[in-house]
Amino acid sequence: MKKKTLVLVSFLTITIIAFFVIGDGNAENTSYEHTSSMIVITDKFVEEGKFYIEAYDPNSSTREEKTMEVESEDVYYLLELNKEYLSTYTLMADKKIRVDEIKLPE
Repeated sequence: MKKKTLVLVSFLTITIIAFFVIGDGNAENTSYEHTSSMIVITDKFVEEGKFYIEAYDPNSSTREEKTMEVESEDVYYLLELNKEYLSTYTLMADKKIRVDEIKLPE
């Protein structure tokens, strides 16, 4: 009986430790924040086959330009410079920004 209890306690201890070690490694890769705001596109460029825009929030008290990745090539080519859009984007754990949705304001 003591041997079974020792094996069970050892297994549970190893499982809990593994959960925390693996969980911490994945937490950094999956942390993100969604944001919605108006943006004005000031520049567009392609780098290493990825499509990017430079934009700022016209309603912000500071004009902070942000570089955002646009995942769809078709959407990228439809976007116009100096035009205002309503955008939802994700701030990734690695500090990159990905555009999730972008449309003309109604």
